[in-house]
Amino acid sequence: MVLNNIFTDFIFAALSSLSFAVLFNAPRKKIPYCAFCGGMAWIIYIWLFSQTSIESLGIFTASLFVSAFSRVCSHKFDMPFTLFFVPSVIPLVPGSQMYNIMRGLLQNNMYYTFTQAVKGIKFAGLIMLSFIIIYLLPPKVFFFKHSKNSDIFK
Repeated sequence: MVLNNIFTDFIFAALSSLSFAVLFNAPRKKIPYCAFCGGMAWIIYIWLFSQTSIESLGIFTASLFVSAFSRVCSHKFDMPFTLFFVPSVIPLVPGSQMYNIMRGLLQNNMYYTFTQAVKGIKFAGLIMLSFIIIYLLPPKVFFFKHSKNSDIFK
């Protein structure tokens, strides 16, 4: 994969996230955040995969970004975490592996079917693991409260 179409990759990934945000009835003012996060997640995935040739690293890192961005947005806007997470993670979901599993079953190619099933389960597990890691971090990592009478200069 070459990064020659990074702008179009961002646009199409953002449009897919935007479409799912509309489908899930997200508030209109929050839809651009979901679209931006989905587009950035896809760019992170493509860039890491092109640099390292390790697809799992790209999926995991992009999912970490989606989880962290969703957690910050959920606190900033006082809305549920899943409102930002679900539409934003859509570009990373292993839908092509599910298609390949069905194609392998119909062609009676069990080795190909098995390898695609393992790959799809691995990617779904990495997305879930990134969600768990970010969600278990203490809130102090993501949320900064600024008090009016801070004593930083004393």
